[in-house]
Amino acid sequence: QVTVPWRWHETNSLQVFPDNPYSGFPGAFALLNLLLIDPGGVLAPGVFNAGLWLLLALQLTALLGMHMGRWSRGIFALSFALSWPALIEAISAYAELFLVLHLAAIACLWLRTKASTTRAQVQLGFLAGAAASIKLTGMIVPLLALALLAGGAWLRSPRSPRAFLVRAAAFLAPLAVLLCLFYSRPALATGNPLHPYCASWFTDDEAAVASSVYHHDAGTARFGVPLELTAAAAGRLLRI
Repeated sequence: QVTVPWRWHETNSLQVFPDNPYSGFPGAFALLNLLLIDPGGVLAPGVFNAGLWLLLALQLTALLGMHMGRWSRGIFALSFALSWPALIEAISAYAELFLVLHLAAIACLWLRTKASTTRAQVQLGFLAGAAASIKLTGMIVPLLALALLAGGAWLRSPRSPRAFLVRAAAFLAPLAVLLCLFYSRPALATGNPLHPYCASWFTDDEAAVASSVYHHDAGTARFGVPLELTAAAAGRLLRI
């Protein structure tokens, strides 16, 4: 997650590099890392992630405190903070903690307001759009937020078509603006807003389609590591 913003820093651009397809991700977190690198150098994104890890642990404690006792919420928060994925994220500069931050913000907003006001619906749309602009897997966040709204605020009275459209627009407008803002960069550079994935939806170019197939297979095949070897490695780690 530092390679791309560092190259942007060196080239003074936000280009999609042919030799690094991940520079074609929507890039909200990469852009944040670029803003951190400019004044703080290459170590700044890692320091930011460590602080984010601590912030999320405290935020989780506050969220759980609404429904749990002191000991219960402390155990849950520590379980999150000391888990392998969270610790690995805390000492690196991956985007997942930043994505979790948006999920936590959405949870706080929903628990406090139930998105019952236009302002809260706009904020929910902004947070969902920002999460989806981090990386492609962040697209699940707008779907989650949409499910919350569909099951809650949009069904509350008054249920007139006009009231429904107002609520829908309040959520969808900031969501659409952020998606267009961040996904337009890879779309203009490569013709594929989902670059390097789903190339066959947008082009017949054999090289682009082959690269897309490779990246799909890299994920579904666990980066080429057989399941048996993955299980053996996990067992070895548990014994350490």
